[in-house]
Amino acid sequence: MGNPTEALLRCPFCGSGPTSTYKTDDHTGLRKYTVFCTGLCGGNTGEKWTEADAIAAWNRRAHPQQPSGWRDIASAPKDGTEIIVFHPEGGVCAAFCPGEGFAWHCMDGMNKVIGQKSGNSIPRMTSFVQPPTHWQPLPPPPSAHPAEQQEGDQQC
Repeated sequence: MGNPTEALLRCPFCGSGPTSTYKTDDHTGLRKYTVFCTGLCGGNTGEKWTEADAIAAWNRRAHPQQPSGWRDIASAPKDGTEIIVFHPEGGVCAAFCPGEGFAWHCMDGMNKVIGQKSGNSIPRMTSFVQPPTHWQPLPPPPSAHPAEQQEGDQQC
């Protein structure tokens, strides 16, 4: 293929490098373009009419799905409300942010700082220098009375 205007991404199936080619149709004399994996997985775009279409098809990726219930941290309440957060370095914990522009604090009983920071964290809480990436609301607490449990709830 010629000089692609867009770089080819690695194979979405096996991670190998891609390559591209074209062939001329025996009946029409028209070129058809394909991008395919150089590894053993056999991934390819199928035949496309233009080089740009073949490259675009190869580079198109499905958006990774977030596990059910997780939301982007940008939408989290920053008013002291306790929520569940996920941080790539700190994992999952119950946390809160006391206000816009303040650090997130994990209520884990620890006294550590995740990331580079001068000074101390709040006692008995983990402080995140960089905010968590995802959040979800706390589930409702269990009922104090077994008779109030919803149908389908089971007790151990």
